[in-house]
Amino acid sequence: AGYDEVGQYKNVVFIMKTVAGKKNGYSTYTIWPTTGCNARCIYCFEEGFKSRTMTAETADRVVGFINDTRQDGEIEIKWFGGEPLLGHEMISYICRKLKENNISFVSTMITNCSLVTEKLAKEISSLWNMKRVQISLDGDRTDYERRKRYCAPDKYNYDTVIKGIRYLAAEGLKINIRCNVDSNNIDGLAAFADQLKADIGDIHNIDLYLSPLFGVDECRPTKELFGKMAALTEYFASIGLVKKKT
Repeated sequence: AGYDEVGQYKNVVFIMKTVAGKKNGYSTYTIWPTTGCNARCIYCFEEGFKSRTMTAETADRVVGFINDTRQDGEIEIKWFGGEPLLGHEMISYICRKLKENNISFVSTMITNCSLVTEKLAKEISSLWNMKRVQISLDGDRTDYERRKRYCAPDKYNYDTVIKGIRYLAAEGLKINIRCNVDSNNIDGLAAFADQLKADIGDIHNIDLYLSPLFGVDECRPTKELFGKMAALTEYFASIGLVKKKT
């Protein structure tokens, strides 16, 4: 009782503008449209979080905050979650508001990609000004679905993710596929890469990279694991899944 939410918001904006003033405003904002997710990844640090999705009122405040604290010129919005695509309506709402306020922006996103349809991919590209997407794929169909633990596996699964990747790639977005590695999946990743290559073909804007997991099933990255990762990265490059830097 007696809590002045609007006053507190104005105080936060004032403090942020003061700090940002030294740099002439912020260039990057990370936005959580929802804490909800349709997966229960074995390594998720958000397990147990209450599922909440941003309201239009909060979205309006987000836009106002960005307008008050941003630098001149183009800014970057990083969409995060939960699974941000469960809050795609709020993302679209914010993007429309940013454009109405003549705020120039580009977007990046971390997503499991299971909710991407052809229609949504077009909206992500055009309305959201999306430039790059990070997607986790940790192995072949069996390994991936075991580790991802989707709430409705008949609806969200390896196949829907591959379709989503293809829809996003068709829009010209840069896609970074992150393969989380531990001792439980490392030995099956060469075969996974072969299958992924067959699934996506020679799409030029898809890149695969490895990232070690810490503490999953008491996994501790070792010299042996890193050696296998180095060999796998060379193999991925040889079949065109790791792109040469230009």
